[in-house]
Order: sequence, then structure tokens, then C-alpha cells
Amino acid sequence: VEILMKAAAGATPPQSGGRQKRRLYSFEEARVMAQWMGFGSKEEWYAYEFEGGRGAYQLPKDPDVVYAEEFVDWGDWLGLMLPFEEAREKARSLGFKTQEEYADYVLAPQ
Repeated sequence: VEILMKAAAGATPPQSGGRQKRRLYSFEEARVMAQWMGFGSKEEWYAYEFEGGRGAYQLPKDPDVVYAEEFVDWGDWLGLMLPFEEAREKARSLGFKTQEEYADYVLAPQ
């Protein structure tokens, strides 16, 4: 919520003629906002009514392109949990040898 307040505070006021110059939020700000909106899938995200390519919260419809360097996957963007089998497969693919290695990975700043 704090990031949402900071993001809203940084909004650009309307320009002359009633048009508003929109600033693109940082990846972290946008991801928090996307997760706050509560979408359950990539399909729900795409079905959202994006005004002029941006949503009501000035989020890009294609965050995987706009934030290509930071974008991990849609589950990370939307804050979705993986089904158990898929999560186990993902964890195993990362090659952890101990629970401590896994915990260090999970708790490390991204």
C-alpha cells in the first residue's frame, strides 16, 4: 500500500487541453499494483480494459515487453502461487542441495 501511495503521489498533473502526460511506473511499483488488482491469470490481465494501451493505474498491457529486463514470468508479475507439482519441479530444477540453500534463495532480495 505504501508503494501505491508513493506512486500516486508521483502522478503528473494534467497538461493544457485536458490531456494528461502519464509517467510509467518502475517495475517494482507496477508489479505491486498489478498484484493488488487481484488478477488470477495472464488471460484476465489481457481481458482488462486498457485505455490507450495503459490501464486505469497506468500499467502497460504488455509488462513482459515493457519491463523485459526485470520481468520473470506471469506468476511473479501477478503474485500467483504455483500448483504443488509445478512448484516442486521448479524448485528441483534450481538444483538446491539443502533446505538452507533454498531458504537463502527465497529470502535473498530480488
